[in-house]
Amino acid sequence: MSAASSCWLASLVRWQLDEMDRAGVKLELDREATVDDILDVDPDHTIIATGARELRGESLPFGAGGRHVTAWEVLRGEVEVQDPVYIIGGDQTGAETAHLLAEAGHRVSILERSTGIALGVASAPRRFLLERLEDLRVQVHVVHEVMGLDAEGIRCETSAGTKRFNDPGTVVLAIGRRAEDKLAADLEDTLLKVTVIGDAKSPRHAQAAVHEGALVGREI
Repeated sequence: MSAASSCWLASLVRWQLDEMDRAGVKLELDREATVDDILDVDPDHTIIATGARELRGESLPFGAGGRHVTAWEVLRGEVEVQDPVYIIGGDQTGAETAHLLAEAGHRVSILERSTGIALGVASAPRRFLLERLEDLRVQVHVVHEVMGLDAEGIRCETSAGTKRFNDPGTVVLAIGRRAEDKLAADLEDTLLKVTVIGDAKSPRHAQAAVHEGALVGREI
């Protein structure tokens, strides 16, 4: 993430933890909630905020036979990358992953199927991000829809036809997320009152989850 995004998110998390402590909220970590767990508590209202799971190579039209990692694995520092790095997807996650890797000295290219990158970012941060990517010599290829990965590299479809990027050092997928809604679906057969918020409802940005959580909190 960009420095501004990281700072904002860290401050938000600290504030939320302080508020939870002040309100006496019981926090249980390293425990996956099940339907039986929730039924045992018999809550008046259950709020599902289970987030989203990143899409992997099988979500590409022709799949992913070649090695790849996800942008979130890169951002969490779970994997090492080798040059040249190709990032598939130029939304906010893909663009900020490119920024992070380029700042670390890697040779980075973004392959994006639409006509621009970071289109969901507010205008001022987007302008700063695009300027930094240009300064860091990140190669941006728009209208490049990645169809699949194989042992040789990446296959794209462009307005001029099929195009390949062979021998990538690392392929990083930033092709979106899918709502982690299994628990919510399992609870549909119960008589419990359930509200789904945030990415568990539809993958978006953190502000949406905070807003929806605040609304349902005031209704209870």
